[in-house]
Amino acid sequence: MSPPPLPSFVAARLPLAGERVLIVAVARWVLDDPAASHLYVQAFQRYFRRPIVLMAQDPLLVPTYFGPGPVVRELSRLPFELIPWRRFVYRQDLAQRWWLPVPAPPSLVCTTEP
Repeated sequence: MSPPPLPSFVAARLPLAGERVLIVAVARWVLDDPAASHLYVQAFQRYFRRPIVLMAQDPLLVPTYFGPGPVVRELSRLPFELIPWRRFVYRQDLAQRWWLPVPAPPSLVCTTEP
């Protein structure tokens, strides 16, 4: 039996408006819900530490973008086919990078008192 596939997402990394931006493809309902859109942006910014733009397509495959104004304006001028989309896999070790260092417990020393 093979293991289940790792969770993944579709995104593109490219420089726009003078910054390295991550464009993340999401379901249309995410862009239709402002609260969900902000939560998605915050979640991706937390781990990637760069400007995040969300992208969803309508039934005719026309993209809609949500993100910082200057970045979205520049992005909307690009032909969609030129965006270097790829699949990213969520990694378990990503969360481990944010662990705080915990000092090792003091070594136990056995002494015999006279």
